[in-house]
Amino acid sequence: MQTNSRIADRYISKGGRLPGYDRSAFVDDLITAATFLAWAEDDRAFYAGHTAAEAFKAMCRMLDMDLVQLRKIAMGE
Repeated sequence: MQTNSRIADRYISKGGRLPGYDRSAFVDDLITAATFLAWAEDDRAFYAGHTAAEAFKAMCRMLDMDLVQLRKIAMGE
């Protein structure tokens, strides 16, 4: 008999993706993260030793995305 977690592992990825996670869902998630980080840059606060600006830059490096263009989209420019 399988436990609930093993059953869930068959349908939900470790990152929380459900079956059918597509480009549109990826873009929605990216905009959610980018918008939060771009707007939080003005806060100048440190969380876990990093600023929102550093986190935004790290996310763009990981995704190999244009930092300036993504910031403009997230800021509604």
